[in-house]
Amino acid sequence: MYMFKKMLYSMVSMTIIIIAGILVYLSQVTGLTFALPEESLGSIPNTFENENYVYYLTDDQINDAIKKAVSSTDLLENFLLETIEDTTDGSQVAFAYVETPYLTVINEARKSFDLEGRRPAGEEIRRKLTDSFLPVHIRFYQNKGFVHDVKIIQQDEEIIPFKTETNGSGAVETIYLHIMDVDMTEPAYVYVMDRVNEEAYHISKIDFYNYQPEEKQTGNKPALQ
Repeated sequence: MYMFKKMLYSMVSMTIIIIAGILVYLSQVTGLTFALPEESLGSIPNTFENENYVYYLTDDQINDAIKKAVSSTDLLENFLLETIEDTTDGSQVAFAYVETPYLTVINEARKSFDLEGRRPAGEEIRRKLTDSFLPVHIRFYQNKGFVHDVKIIQQDEEIIPFKTETNGSGAVETIYLHIMDVDMTEPAYVYVMDRVNEEAYHISKIDFYNYQPEEKQTGNKPALQ
C-alpha cells in the first residue's frame, strides 16, 4: 500500500510538471495563456546592473541559458513553488512559480526561436531583464483568477506588490514584488483565497535562494540582494 501511494504521488507530481511546462510553452508561442495585461499599475523598469542581486546573470550565464532554451522544454520545474497546504483538493490553482531573470531569458529566447527561427543575442535579452522586481505567477484552473484574492506573506507581514496583472481572462495572476521589500534570506508564502468560500485556500512557499543560477548555489549567501 505504501509503495502504491508513493508511485501515485510521483505520477501526480510529474503530471503537474509536464502540464506546467506545456502551458507556459504555449503562452510564450501563442499568447493563449498570457494575454496583454488586463490590469496594470505601471510599467516595469528594465535595469539589470546590480551584480550583488541574488539572481544576477553574467553574459556567459545569459548565453548558456539561451542555448538551453532552444534545446529543452522542461526547465520550468526548477521554478515551481512548493505547495504547503491546499483545502481545494487541487481544483483551483494549477501551479505557481517565480520568474527569475534566468527564466525570463529562457522564455524570451524560446519565443524568438519558435516564432522567428533564430537564436537571439545575449545583449538583446539582457535589455529585457530587471534586478528591481520579481514576478510571481499563479496559474488557475478554468480561469478562476477573478474570484480569488492573492497575498504574499513574509514574517507575518504582507508584501505589498508594486504591480498586479490578471491575464488570459483570469487564467493567470502575476504579482510583481519590489526587491527592496523582500528579505531574500527568509521564505515567503503565497496565499490564494476563494472570495466566496473562506475555507477554500491554497498556500505555497517561496524559498528565494532555491531559484538562483546553478553557479551561485554554493551555500554562501551574498551580502546584498
